[in-house]
Amino acid sequence: MEKHFCTCLVMDCPNNPNNPECKIKSCDACMQKIIEMGEVPACVWLNMKEGIKSTSQWSMVNFSKAVLEEVEQTTKATKSTKK
Repeated sequence: MEKHFCTCLVMDCPNNPNNPECKIKSCDACMQKIIEMGEVPACVWLNMKEGIKSTSQWSMVNFSKAVLEEVEQTTKATKSTKK
């Protein structure tokens, strides 16, 4: 099977070009679905930080909250090492 560039780790997704059952071997179908639903792609969620492995809500709002949490944790960790 030819390997396509896709950072998504959800191999059973019907839109993942590395899924053997995917008919369109590009991220086009996934991105179209994501845009229509107002969501953030799983590949972005799953590659954002190690702690996020799955979510039931892939929305932009939840992604924004997760990013803010990550920034806050990083800021706290940085401040504690400077003391």
